[in-house]
Amino acid sequence: MLSLVRILVPLLLGVFLNTVALSEQNTLIPLWLSKADISTWQIGIVTSAYYAGTLIGTLLCGRTVLRLGYARSYQLFCALFVVCASGLWLPEHVLTWGITRFLVGFACAGIWVSIESWLLTLGEPEERSGLLAVYMVVFYLGSVGGQLMLSWTGSHFTTSMFWMSGLMLLAIIPMFAVPNEKMGHKADDVRLLPILKLPAARIGILGCLLSGIVLGSLYGLLPLFLEHIRMDDAEVGRWMALLISAAIVGQLPVGKMADKYGRHRILLLQTGLIIACSVWLLFGHARWILSIALVGVGFAAFTLYPIAMALASEKVAKHELVAMNQTLLISYTVGSLSGPVVGSLMIEWMGYGGLFVLTAVVNVLFMWVLMRQPVAARD
Repeated sequence: MLSLVRILVPLLLGVFLNTVALSEQNTLIPLWLSKADISTWQIGIVTSAYYAGTLIGTLLCGRTVLRLGYARSYQLFCALFVVCASGLWLPEHVLTWGITRFLVGFACAGIWVSIESWLLTLGEPEERSGLLAVYMVVFYLGSVGGQLMLSWTGSHFTTSMFWMSGLMLLAIIPMFAVPNEKMGHKADDVRLLPILKLPAARIGILGCLLSGIVLGSLYGLLPLFLEHIRMDDAEVGRWMALLISAAIVGQLPVGKMADKYGRHRILLLQTGLIIACSVWLLFGHARWILSIALVGVGFAAFTLYPIAMALASEKVAKHELVAMNQTLLISYTVGSLSGPVVGSLMIEWMGYGGLFVLTAVVNVLFMWVLMRQPVAARD
């Protein structure tokens, strides 16, 4: 246990620092571009370039992690983030900033593959849900920290760039306190296609895809729904804060329950809760209904990813964990890209309630998949 803590504390400290930097940058990019009179569709291209870089990076970074080890790979990609982000000093143009954000996304993918693959090797398989829950708590706290940093530094370009780069470089330092563990396998061992053929991993991969769809839709479209029911900007911010707060509070208890009672059962409960809350939001807009439903959605939807990760990796050989983590990140990224697009089309077709029809339908489909899995293959 002591050796686990000695690795986990520096690792999570690094995660917190780099998440603060990334969260602040993700919020500032569209603000800076808007002030430079860049059109909305061009801002969308720059935003998409980041996710494209994340997707490509997830596909390609596994070999680097196996070759260099978890700690050194993490440090390399943090340094790469700082170098790539320096492209933001170039004039605000869709091409230069699009390329910059693509490279930043690539570096972020490397950071996540390094950290999450490392976490999957720590502790016993039955402890992974709890470890990943702690990681997600730190990740969301870092996201909140990035927004608090923004309220302190403002949108001033030079000050913000200084702090973002400084925090990302600081995130490198804690990793010098931990051993640089390597898998001991060749880089050629990272192959994604065989992972997709493992029956035990398919449920977890689908769960990560579902998580991406639901969270991508909520992040991108829920503020529009709240605005539609006549909330001002401050109210929208408070309701989104409530959603994320529920996500933070839910991580540890849900992770512990998954380790104790089985991840398959907890996924069933999570999808059921999301369906119930989505239906409630579809037909009721009173403040007390919103409070209960958004807490339920935050508690269940934001904990899907770590539980699905742990389920997908529990029967995977240790040397395959890097490839598994890549596959899960790809699934989540595809979901987070497609969710807002499909959700927008649903809103165009059905009105703002289409957002909750989407979250309900995809969870019904996933619940159907979970219930069809043979009992012998469950936890």
